[in-house]
Amino acid sequence: MLESALAMGLIKDETFTSFDAYPYDETKSIELAPESYELEGWIRGCTEANFEADSSVLVVAAGGLQELVALNQQGYSVDGVEFGQRLFEVSKQWLDQNLPNQTLQHAQRYEIPSANTKFEAAFVARHYYSHIRKSEERIDFLRSIRNQLKPGAPLILSYYICEERACDQQPTFTLQQKMANLIRRILGRGKSLVAVGDHMDPESALYHHHFTDEEVASELKEAGFETNTQDSTWFGWTAARAIDTSPVNFPALSIPVASSAISTAN
Repeated sequence: MLESALAMGLIKDETFTSFDAYPYDETKSIELAPESYELEGWIRGCTEANFEADSSVLVVAAGGLQELVALNQQGYSVDGVEFGQRLFEVSKQWLDQNLPNQTLQHAQRYEIPSANTKFEAAFVARHYYSHIRKSEERIDFLRSIRNQLKPGAPLILSYYICEERACDQQPTFTLQQKMANLIRRILGRGKSLVAVGDHMDPESALYHHHFTDEEVASELKEAGFETNTQDSTWFGWTAARAIDTSPVNFPALSIPVASSAISTAN
């Protein structure tokens, strides 16, 4: 807890953006073996329950290829987006050699490239949602995904959770948040504070946020999704559906205007 609080308090804001390459450290060699990947049990069950067969699926944070290749093998039409430059390059090279027709695009952090047609489903890979630092950034990220989905399209994402009880009721999270923010204010970084549930693993310099189900549901709702199901083991996952946010064109109303005679006395 102390190491996490110090790390979050001392680190510069711009440096946070280098800590979400989970599970790959881009300073080290990246080795892929996606031909041996299989969908984890929870993913298989969740996709079978929410994705229609042969759906077009957008996989976000798809570098590493675990979910992208596994969903491809399940018969879905998959398009991937990856934000890490080196992870994208290594993953794209593997695809070019083994699955040349499989699409993987590189994008700027948290942006989702526009597609010619809307996707029928989306999957945010490997707890990536927890590695986006601020709630407003996570909501913008979800909105970017929502803009590329058809109304009613399912979205599945996973994340780290506050086990046993809410984060703000656990000293592990509340004390490190208070300590980190005290340090940030002393250093003049009070405009960018950490939240309860934020944590950093000092040994891997890996920032992440722990959620309650209610927090995830609230951010999804703000971004234009309706939560369907939530479950957890040592991490949590949610299946939601995109709400139809297209403007409603009401028919023009014809309102009769009563005529009135106005007499003016001179």
